Amino acid sequence: MTQPAFISWLGHGAVNFAPPGLFHDVTGYAFVLDASRRAMQALVDKLLTPATQGRVSYQVPWNSALLSVTDIAQCSSGPEQIGWLPGKEFAIWVPLLERRPHRLLPRAVLWAPYIFINYDIGLVTGREVWGWNKAIGHITVEPQAQPARFACSTTIFRNFGPQTQGSFEELLAITGTRPIT
Repeated sequence: MTQPAFISWLGHGAVNFAPPGLFHDVTGYAFVLDASRRAMQALVDKLLTPATQGRVSYQVPWNSALLSVTDIAQCSSGPEQIGWLPGKEFAIWVPLLERRPHRLLPRAVLWAPYIFINYDIGLVTGREVWGWNKAIGHITVEPQAQPARFACSTTIFRNFGPQTQGSFEELLAITGTRPIT
C-alpha cells in the first residue's frame, strides 16, 4: 500500500506546513569562524559517520567552520496558504570532504549539525519533514548597529544529569566595528 507523501493537519492545531516553504524578502549573512578541526572531526565521527554504515567517509579538512544568519521577512507554505511569519535562522556549518568507494576524488560538502530558529513553523517543518536538527533560539540580527551584532541565545545545560536545570543563555555572538552595507 502506498502512503501519501504528506497528510495535512491544517486547521487541527498543527504547526507543520506542507513543503515547499516560501520565503520573501530574505537577507543572509555568512561568517567564517575559527574552529577546532579535531573537535569537529570527533562530532562527525560520533553523529554523522555511523549513519552511513561505512558506505561514506567524511573528513574535516581545516580549522574553520561557517556561520550563516538568515533574516526572513515572510515565511509561509506554498500548498497551504494560512498566513505567514517572520523568521530568523542561525546555523553552524562544518566543511567536509566526502569520500565514496566509487568516486576517484572526494566531494566538498557542508554539514549543519546546529541550526537555531526563532519561529515554530520553520522549526517543526524543517525537523519533521526535512530531517534537519533544529532548536528554538532567540536570534539577534543588527547589521546597522554600532557595532554590528549577530547573536543566538538558546537553552543550555552546563552539565548533563537529572538534577541539572537548563538555562536560556547566549550561545554565540559576532560583533563588528562598523556597519555592514
